[in-house]
Amino acid sequence: MASCPTLSIAQGALDNLVNSASFTGGCNATLHVSGDVLPSLCGTDNIITVEFKVTSDCEADVIINRTFEILDPTARTFTCPTSSNEPACQTQAAIDLAYDNWVSSFTTADVTGGCNTVVTNNAPSAAPSACGGSQTVIWTVHDDCNANATCSATFTVAPNTAPTATGSIATSNVSGCDALAAPAAVTDLAGLTGLGLTIGDDCPTTELVVSHNDVPSGSCPLVITRTYTLTDACGAIATAVHTINIIHTEVPVVPADVNSTVQCLADATAPTAPIVLDQCGNAISPVGPSLATWNVQNFSNAILTGPTAAPNTWYTDRYAPAGFVAPFVMGGDNVLKVSINAADGSSTRPPAYWFIFIIHKVVNLI
Repeated sequence: MASCPTLSIAQGALDNLVNSASFTGGCNATLHVSGDVLPSLCGTDNIITVEFKVTSDCEADVIINRTFEILDPTARTFTCPTSSNEPACQTQAAIDLAYDNWVSSFTTADVTGGCNTVVTNNAPSAAPSACGGSQTVIWTVHDDCNANATCSATFTVAPNTAPTATGSIATSNVSGCDALAAPAAVTDLAGLTGLGLTIGDDCPTTELVVSHNDVPSGSCPLVITRTYTLTDACGAIATAVHTINIIHTEVPVVPADVNSTVQCLADATAPTAPIVLDQCGNAISPVGPSLATWNVQNFSNAILTGPTAAPNTWYTDRYAPAGFVAPFVMGGDNVLKVSINAADGSSTRPPAYWFIFIIHKVVNLI
């Protein structure tokens, strides 16, 4: 019979041979069959001789032999796949397709000979990354009449190379007050090239993404450290730094002031507060003195101020209520202060101090 039968087919063929024997005549004749043991399915010991013998009480035995053979299988041959090397700068979809085609390039149909050959492999379903990597696959050839045979090959994707940014960006010095004065960041390769950089990449530079990050420091000047980052499709980066100094280059201009001398405090007029703007537009508003009517306190008598010092009343620093604080000071010993804030406590003024008070007041006002 043909080579490479299954066990059930081979056994069925042998049974058909045995059951095909028949005889007629004789005396109490009997058919005896021997040697009907299935041979090897794979060529070694693949031939048997089946003996058919008829015995009779009246005649000599009749013996007929038949040969049952399973043909040798043809020699098994196959060619293993070769390793594949894919260049960089491909999409993941392109790598996936190339990998699938490579794995499926060796199947059962690619094996000749053998018996009931089947080819399997251990290839992962996912291909290596398009950014670089490799995968070794083992194929195994199985058949019923030969030992398993294996072969292997490797699918490799060339590693990605990071982009480059050569050259440098000149430091920028700009006039201003805050980070808003910094020049706008560029957002593409043309902008970076315009700043003095040379951009390089093994893959098309159109795939590069430009981003930036600003870090401020200091105040005079305010320094913005702007870091540009170029990122390719694989996440590899190149960076370049642009230093921006924001400097206050103009000083505030204060309007001209006019001094005046008055004999009495009541004759003084408050100047109009000038409007002063610095370079950054911040208003500087000097505040002139306010006018008030001042009372002179007779300190020859004891004075009880209560919880609040009397407003617009002159006191000396020696005899002002405890904790009294006022911004307006007149020179001399026991200098005069004017009450404009709350103060606590009381003080006893010595006799005749009223005269000293008046003298000080008059001297300081002239």
